[in-house]
Amino acid sequence: MAKFKAPRITTAQRDGLVLEVSELVCDTDQNRFYAGDGITSGGYPIAQGLSGNLEVRLLTQEEIDEKRIILNNVPSNPMSVILTPEGGPPQRNTIDFEVVGSNVSWDNLGLDSFLEVNEVLLVQY
Repeated sequence: MAKFKAPRITTAQRDGLVLEVSELVCDTDQNRFYAGDGITSGGYPIAQGLSGNLEVRLLTQEEIDEKRIILNNVPSNPMSVILTPEGGPPQRNTIDFEVVGSNVSWDNLGLDSFLEVNEVLLVQY
């Protein structure tokens, strides 16, 4: 399993940057993740790191072929899982993907055939 660690940066360092499309940083002052759109100074907030779990995944060929990922932990409430593909909007549980235990699957659902190898996938729960 590949792991992606977002670069850590302070608010003062981040505020003056224009993050590129799909670039992610972790603001260590705010404990919040920001993504870039190539326009917005400082990026835009995408996830809070204080409560719950956040996994930043770099999708492998095996995960694409199996149309699923296995989370590091079992979500306490599967309906609380938020899945956001690189550069895309948050996806809807039971419509775009489903969660059973620690498995997140998109076989025959909205994300089927849209995800690619090495795409960054943010999973919040």
